[in-house]
Amino acid sequence: MEQDGLLAAQYGETGRNGKPRKYYAITDKGRLTLSNKRKEFESFTKAVHRLTGSEAQ
Repeated sequence: MEQDGLLAAQYGETGRNGKPRKYYAITDKGRLTLSNKRKEFESFTKAVHRLTGSEAQ
């Protein structure tokens, strides 16, 4: 996801194991992608509920 520009990474303080900790933050592109994927998933689950005759929750 970092390579796709969806997340930005930053190294921070060194952890107990001696390695620097890596912190992630979602980018604007990541927020847009997340929003679109949520809409896709919502559409998918509605279709499954229609096919199975179950109620959406």
